[in-house]
Amino acid sequence: MKKYILIVGLFFSSFIYGQNDFKEAISCFDKGDYVCAQSKYKKLFRNADIKDQLKIDIKLKVLDWFLEKLKIANVEFDLENYTGAKKIYQEILSANPSDLFVKNQIRVCDISIVPKLSITPNALIFPSDASTNIITIETNSNSYNISKLPNWCTIIEHKDYIRVSCDKNKKRKARSGSFQIKSGPNIRVVSITQKGKRKKSS
Repeated sequence: MKKYILIVGLFFSSFIYGQNDFKEAISCFDKGDYVCAQSKYKKLFRNADIKDQLKIDIKLKVLDWFLEKLKIANVEFDLENYTGAKKIYQEILSANPSDLFVKNQIRVCDISIVPKLSITPNALIFPSDASTNIITIETNSNSYNISKLPNWCTIIEHKDYIRVSCDKNKKRKARSGSFQIKSGPNIRVVSITQKGKRKKSS
């Protein structure tokens, strides 16, 4: 009888111990401490039956994904590639919205990402006939806007360049104007000059 009670006691103490490890593993995961969670699940794996081992093995594979992603993101962060790091941190946060460390890293990335905008060239010269020129655009923002375009010009926007076309200038006098390219807080002004119509030779 005493032996039976001892066996039952050991069984329940083992069960409670396993449950505690399981709760701790979940707690570690929620905090974003994937090394801690991995350690707890490995401990549970060693003492689990085959059915539970299969379930725990899946969790361990998921944790491997988190740890690999976090490693890559941290490397990009240390290299000051905040845009690339933020993208990976966001993948992690999508999979674990409770990860406080990753949330903080994303905030740091947002502060560290300085909006940039450069264009080439910043001045265009057109002949009197209708023609087109190209301006290349480099920006780390998701988009840019064009404004204050002269009514005798049109623009077709692409991801990293724009095509600027001007109508034929039917007057002999040259005309000029400008327009703005804006990305975030950055504004660049492009000047446009179009030559006048040539005099007919006698």
